[in-house]
Amino acid sequence: MEHNRASTGTFYLTMAGVIVAVAMLALMVWSRLYPDPAKAPTVERGALMSGYGWGPPIVLGIILVITTILNLVGGRRSGRKLKTQLKELTQENKTLCGDLAAMNSARGKAEQEGERIKIEMAQSKSDAAEARREASHAKAQQDITAAEWHKCEDQLSRQAWLVKLAITQAENIQNHVVVKRILPGTLKLADDRFVMMCLEIRNESLLNITIGKAEVMGPLSFRGKAMTESVKVTTGDLDYFPPVENLGHKQIGWLVLEQPLTRAEAGSSKHYERTKGKN
Repeated sequence: MEHNRASTGTFYLTMAGVIVAVAMLALMVWSRLYPDPAKAPTVERGALMSGYGWGPPIVLGIILVITTILNLVGGRRSGRKLKTQLKELTQENKTLCGDLAAMNSARGKAEQEGERIKIEMAQSKSDAAEARREASHAKAQQDITAAEWHKCEDQLSRQAWLVKLAITQAENIQNHVVVKRILPGTLKLADDRFVMMCLEIRNESLLNITIGKAEVMGPLSFRGKAMTESVKVTTGDLDYFPPVENLGHKQIGWLVLEQPLTRAEAGSSKHYERTKGKN
């Protein structure tokens, strides 16, 4: 604004000087055209006489010098103001450049943050899709498990009578394990005295059974009298006498027993054999 005001004042002074100079130039031209004032057109003598001699050029020169000085002063002031304004504009330009750089940096960071958010959103969408697939798979597995559970419950409900029967048989298992036949084995009455026999066992229960050394205790009886020592469970030919191990329903196994004999029991057995042979 100050620069515009100084320029306007200088312009007005210059115009005033130009107008005065033009008027003086016109007066000089008039005096040259009519050197003799008596022959000039009707004009006041004082006015015409003032235009003759060195007066007009001196006035014109003074006006031009003043105008030039005013222009120089105004131009110098304008130049200083322009320099000041240029410095201010330069500083503002630097500030604007700094702000622009900061804005560009912020824009770059914002773009990077936007890209990161996009990547995270894409990953979140992928994770959500995977979670939905897993949930769907889990739901399908749950439905299959529920269906199998209902199927098992249905089978159990239909086989409840078998469970009750198995429980009853377990409480009275001795009534459902049958000795089908007894095969005599080795009889040794000297040295290591013992008698061996094989029992054919048939499982009539619904449960699998096993009869081993832990399940057989006590001695055998001979002619109504129990032997002295406990019987032993041994093994025979597995091809012909498979043991009673995990025996299923209606399956057959063999229990091979070895009864140790004392000397007296061996003698009684010999006497029985001789008596049996005579009879």
